[in-house]
Amino acid sequence: MTGTTDNLDLLRLLAGAGLLILLGRAATRRAGFRIAPGELALDGAVGLSLAVPVAFGCLAFGVPLPPRVIAGAEALSAVLLSLALRRRRQRLPDESLPAPVSEHRGLRSLSAILSAAAFAVCVWKWGRVPLWSWDHYAIWGMKARKLFPFSSLDLEMFRLPTLTVSNPQYPLGLPVGWRLLTLGDPSARAFRGAHALFGLGALLALRQGVRRATGSDVLANTLGGVLCLSPLFWDSEALGLAEMPLAFLAVAAAALLLELRHSQAGPAGAAWAAGAAIGFVSWIKQEGVVLTGLLLLLGIVVVVVSRRSPSDRRRLVAALVLPAVVVAGAGWWLDRVLLPRGFGFFVGNWRERGLARVHDPLPILRGLARELLSTDWLGFWIVMSIVFAVAVFRRRSTAVFVLSAVAADLAAFASVYVFTYLDPAEHIASSFFRIAAATVPLALLGGALLAERSAPREGAGSGGRRV
Repeated sequence: MTGTTDNLDLLRLLAGAGLLILLGRAATRRAGFRIAPGELALDGAVGLSLAVPVAFGCLAFGVPLPPRVIAGAEALSAVLLSLALRRRRQRLPDESLPAPVSEHRGLRSLSAILSAAAFAVCVWKWGRVPLWSWDHYAIWGMKARKLFPFSSLDLEMFRLPTLTVSNPQYPLGLPVGWRLLTLGDPSARAFRGAHALFGLGALLALRQGVRRATGSDVLANTLGGVLCLSPLFWDSEALGLAEMPLAFLAVAAAALLLELRHSQAGPAGAAWAAGAAIGFVSWIKQEGVVLTGLLLLLGIVVVVVSRRSPSDRRRLVAALVLPAVVVAGAGWWLDRVLLPRGFGFFVGNWRERGLARVHDPLPILRGLARELLSTDWLGFWIVMSIVFAVAVFRRRSTAVFVLSAVAADLAAFASVYVFTYLDPAEHIASSFFRIAAATVPLALLGGALLAERSAPREGAGSGGRRV
């Protein structure tokens, strides 16, 4: 009986993921039925970014969503959107992308095998370690299990004084997303499976972004293997938490932006899909609000520096900014209106605390350095600092922009420790490691852009046109 239940959980998870990918594939206006794993990962990110806000709105306003309704709505939305956009789709022409690098076939195969093996080991580990994190049982997993009695949204429980420590103000995008992925039944096995799917999505989205920017399969596979060896994948505390989904959506949004940079056919569709994914990053957790702002700024810069006419730039900026602002703004409004406030880190006299700590910043700086230089990182942040310096020296603007977004995200949350009502050293030790881990795929993508190759200029090749 247990084996049958486990198989049913897996089938539900795969069906939920497939429906979201189908929805995202329709929304991104990809032509044909090519099965490119990296594209499917980006489609899944877009599908999740569109489906969760709609589902959240339905639940918040009393529309029940039992599992069959969830599955039917996702499938119907994908079909209708696909039909609506059918005539407007255009295949991305090959000449709009950097030419693939000439690489030895054996080296490509070896790098792919090693990357796949590293991920397989991670999946093996995720299937055996327990869901042991306090944050899972008190915050994320608890919300996914308890917020949806009879498939409707119940927020009254958060008004109980005993649940104040469960951070009721945290965004609910991830719990709702788990419900959509599992078609309404997030069991313990399903949480592990969803974690593996988000991890696979982060790996494939990173590989897609690197391959599109550099033309190198070997580099894409190698960086995918590095990601699988990072604390984001190896830290068992992250199982059932929000860091992996946040990392997946952030790197997928960045990869969509890079596609937008090179896209010559139908870039408006790529722009609004990227904008929706960027806006949805803020639905995952509070750290995502900062990443949404940084990624949106990155997207605007990518469009502005592209070789397009001023009118095309204005059109693409609007196509990117509008969905990002709508999705992020809807999440902010719903959180503020529907969710009670828990304890924030700025309660009490935060100005006095901040002034005192600014005058003696060494304890905080030592704590941050201790986390970033931990042996668990295997020198990752040292290497990324060197890569950032090389990018600046070589004037690799896109690499500098992406790595600056990572640095700004870490700096933004490092500043919280200056004002927190908690002991700064304990607060850093309990949170900064996971905050940094969520930026690893984005940092790897930024580092890979050192090797970015330029797309052929307009008129090169078989005559691809720039829109």
